[in-house]
Amino acid sequence: MISTDKRQSGVQEMPRLLVLNGASASVQLSEMTPVQWLDYGIEAAATTGGGPAGGAKVYAVPRSGLSTQTRSFSVTPRWPGARQPVTVELRTQLDQATTDPAGTRQQTLLLSTVQLPLGEWLTIARSGASLQTQQRGTLSTRDAEASVLRELQLRVDIAP
Repeated sequence: MISTDKRQSGVQEMPRLLVLNGASASVQLSEMTPVQWLDYGIEAAATTGGGPAGGAKVYAVPRSGLSTQTRSFSVTPRWPGARQPVTVELRTQLDQATTDPAGTRQQTLLLSTVQLPLGEWLTIARSGASLQTQQRGTLSTRDAEASVLRELQLRVDIAP
């Protein structure tokens, strides 16, 4: 059985998957994030007599939309029995789509195989900003950035 667990308070628990030895199971997670951008244009004033421009007008229109990230995970465990480690084939796919005027789409695919002992958690992927130590007496705009750290952990247990 492949399952997930809460590691810190406030972290959403992932679904547990019950998978037969040699079979595959998958889960799909989606997250929507608001995004903002600015459409702008500059209109130069007409000149008379070849002199310098009399000025320019700047137009700016703020817009907003949504960025959708969908992560799909598929696992196939193979266990030879006894206290042998389990070989897990992992397939993950990240689809990103933004509702901006360009309609940006991006897709990432990862295939991997790991071996892990029964009943032990293994971190198989990590993403996000790592914590950086700041120098004493130094302020930075990075201190105000939101940092999201995500981990994908896997544990295989024998189903009761």
